[in-house]
Amino acid sequence: LRVKSVPDLRRLARSPSPRRGEGGGEGAVARRIFRDAYTMLGIALANVVNLLNLDAVILTGGIAHSGHLVLGPVRAAVKRYAFAGPSRHVKITLARDKDHLGVIGAALLARR
Repeated sequence: LRVKSVPDLRRLARSPSPRRGEGGGEGAVARRIFRDAYTMLGIALANVVNLLNLDAVILTGGIAHSGHLVLGPVRAAVKRYAFAGPSRHVKITLARDKDHLGVIGAALLARR
């Protein structure tokens, strides 16, 4: 699998799956890479949810551009690895303004 960037990998992952019997293809490999990486992120977030009993986790920046490729594995991992109470009520979503929330948060923090 040869890609130069995450957007290239994302495009591959979103490509249609080959027909049955044709093998997984590069799209399947790209989807597996995203699934595995975002499952690890979900496990890490499950620990944060357990520690802080969060109501929401909002994913932003470049990761938010992956849409369903990120949400499915992250939500599944949090549900599986977080304690029952916190995992039932935490809302995991993508930011609407995907690229600027880090800057906005830093500005609000600096304002304090």
